Amino acid sequence: MPLDLEAIALVELIESRGSFAAAAKALNKAPTAVTYQLRQLEDSLDMLIYDRSGHKAKLTAAGQALLDEGRRLLAESERVKSKI
Repeated sequence: MPLDLEAIALVELIESRGSFAAAAKALNKAPTAVTYQLRQLEDSLDMLIYDRSGHKAKLTAAGQALLDEGRRLLAESERVKSKI
């Protein structure tokens, strides 16, 4: 999965909803489908976005940086769409 706005939006949705399962429900997908998409993104970027070693998955430092910059890109994308 290339890094695109859809991939960034997935990470943002997971964070805003608080879990993979809640993000999956919002997307009307199975949690395994969301996990699969996220793993595809991690593989394509060759980095871990989430640390899954604990009870709840938490963003890694790299994942947080991706999310912070990604939110800026999503907002910019919306700004551009509103001008078209």
